[in-house]
Amino acid sequence: MIDRTLKVEASLASLRTVGRWVADAARDEGVPYEIAFGLDLAVHEAVENVVSHGCGDGAAHRIQLTIRIDDQRVEIVIEDDGLAFDPLSVPSPAAPQSLEELIPGGQGVHLMRHFTDEIQYRHENGRNVLTLARGLPSAKQECANAVDPLAASPYFEGVSPEVFRRLRRAGRVVRMEPGEVVLRPGERNHALHFVLAGSLEVRVEERSGVVSRIGPGECFGEMSVVDGRPVSAWVVADGPCETLCVPEEKLWSELLSQPGFARGLLRLLSGRLRQILERQAAFELVRKELRLAREIQSSMLPLGDALFGDRSDVDCAAAMDPAAEVGGDFYDAFFLDERRLFFAVGDVSGKGIGAALFMARALTLVRSEALRRRPLHELLGRVNEALAAGNDQATFVALTCGILDVRSGSCRYANGGGGGPLVRCGGRWSRLPMPRGIVVGAIQGFCFQTSRMTLGPGDAIVLFSDGVTEASNPTGELFGLARLTSALENAGDVAALKRVAAIRAAVRAFTDGGRPADDLTLLVIGRPS
Repeated sequence: MIDRTLKVEASLASLRTVGRWVADAARDEGVPYEIAFGLDLAVHEAVENVVSHGCGDGAAHRIQLTIRIDDQRVEIVIEDDGLAFDPLSVPSPAAPQSLEELIPGGQGVHLMRHFTDEIQYRHENGRNVLTLARGLPSAKQECANAVDPLAASPYFEGVSPEVFRRLRRAGRVVRMEPGEVVLRPGERNHALHFVLAGSLEVRVEERSGVVSRIGPGECFGEMSVVDGRPVSAWVVADGPCETLCVPEEKLWSELLSQPGFARGLLRLLSGRLRQILERQAAFELVRKELRLAREIQSSMLPLGDALFGDRSDVDCAAAMDPAAEVGGDFYDAFFLDERRLFFAVGDVSGKGIGAALFMARALTLVRSEALRRRPLHELLGRVNEALAAGNDQATFVALTCGILDVRSGSCRYANGGGGGPLVRCGGRWSRLPMPRGIVVGAIQGFCFQTSRMTLGPGDAIVLFSDGVTEASNPTGELFGLARLTSALENAGDVAALKRVAAIRAAVRAFTDGGRPADDLTLLVIGRPS
């Protein structure tokens, strides 16, 4: 039972206060949303009429509102000392024949009649007294209408109508628009949410795929209410959605003491736990398959960090750290003959299985064309044509490749959109100027170009993917080319393997050990002094 009074100034600015006051009372007493919405419109029209017409003499006036709610009905009494006006004397307007006829107004009193069951007016002691009343559904009807999805849910089978009525009165109905976020990770949740209409999506990350859906008759927020810890996932409305939000204090004090309700909630939690265990088993199977895929992918690359350890005329080392279980980066280095070393570093767009499959195809094509002793510009052209044909996913690879004569130091290189490597000549590191080129697999018919340089004794070249320069620290700052250059300069005149280790250590320190956002790939080739 509610019996509340509100006094406000007779001004349009008070309409918002009146609306909140009516809504709060209706929510606290569990008035169905449709009834509360209609009464709010009726009260708004009545108060606006008092302000605009009854109290327009320039004097200060006040309006008093009283709301009473019991099990049978809602009654709102509006009193003012303005001009006498009986809304019952206004005839119902004729049905409009066009939109233009509806615009001028005259619908206010009609709205009051439409959204109430009873209107009474009297003028006594110089005051207008308007009473608006609306009947409430019986307990049985209330249960059927307001929480019917819960009553029909297999989780709450056998729960008595009285418990559902208590549940409805303990919570408030909340309506959400499509895409509206209900819960987000890190926030505290202090309510149990029952879905009455529509559905919601559960996501681990805001823009990630849907982990599960919650439909009518189910609930969410139970774990954070039980253990008091912050929410661990995103819960987002999939479309127009309606939930019953029950505060945790009412859940503990009024509902869990009811055996039928407690049993139903345990059924729901048990079913959800079973689903989690089944998904966990499936996830472990996927992880096992991904680990196998990673092993297969790694086996496609040259083995070991230090390459060609049996040769004294070249110093070569490489590393690849995938951001996911499988990656889209690759490196390659092999001798075409006794003195010519082919090398390449590639970075496939995207991540995951799709990028890994594209990487395998690109690496196979590059090797195949290189072993045919094709000139670099022709090699990139043929690989580009093969990857671009039927490439509906618009995937591409940023590729840098070259051929080093380990005896003379002559090096010819080509640009497939991979950016310029760093080169050490005369003890100083600088960016290698690149010839004309674009990413491979994007546009058919492109003509690639090559350039030439010479590595002297003690010189070296470092090829890297953007997972190195675009690694970010916790504040979002990028590692960048300058830090990469500094890491190489600080390492000094060391072997290729130590240069790889110095770069990886510098990136790890910069990112504070955070999870990499992209694959990190390095290939260092030097000529011994």
